[in-house]
Parts: sequence; structure tokens; C-alpha cells
Amino acid sequence: MALSAWHLARIEAAARTSILRAMSFATLAITMVMVGLSYDPAAAMKSGGILFAISALVLYWKSVRAPTHDFRRTEVYLILDGDLGMGEREAQSAISSLLQRIYQRFAIYSGYMASGLVILSLLA
Repeated sequence: MALSAWHLARIEAAARTSILRAMSFATLAITMVMVGLSYDPAAAMKSGGILFAISALVLYWKSVRAPTHDFRRTEVYLILDGDLGMGEREAQSAISSLLQRIYQRFAIYSGYMASGLVILSLLA
């Protein structure tokens, strides 16, 4: 069965939703650590930078692992209720490549945040 643009758009939206939700929780946790250290702004920004760097590394590691991860064990598959509209081989290829690309994009965003916070901590 051929991959339609509609199916790919649904899968990409589910993948973005899944990763964005996870990153929102991670960002909330990092922000709470920074708020807890708000008495020392330099330490707060430095810890935020380190934690965002760790999240960037985790996201990069997940992007490297995405092609070998079974698509049926992903949150994307659960969000779509298993209704992918394509065969297993096509679904594995589509989901893993989309997840890989989105993980890499969010790893870059986390890296930017880490760099910015570390630079700000050096200036503080």
C-alpha cells in the first residue's frame, strides 16, 4: 500500500505531539530547578544549561536509536490507535524516519537553550 500525504501528515502530527509533550514536561522540570536556585542567578542559569544539554544528548541518542525501535512500541502508535492506514514495513519506515527527524530538531532546540543559558551564566 502506498504512503499517502494524509497518512504521513497524521503520523507527523502525532510524533510532534508526543515529543513536544515530553519536552514540555522536561522544560517544566528544568524551570523548577532554576526557580529553586533563583537566589543565585548564575547557578540557576548554569544548572539550566547543563540540564538542557543533557536533554539534548538524550534526544540525540533517541534519534540515533529511532530506526531500530519497533514502531508498535512508540507513543505515536498509541496516539493513532494503531490505525496507520499502511502495512507494517511502510509504517516502520515512516514512523522511524519521522521520529528521527523530530528528535534531532528538538535536540538542536535543547542545544540552543543550553548554549544560551551557559553564556548567560558566564555573563552573570
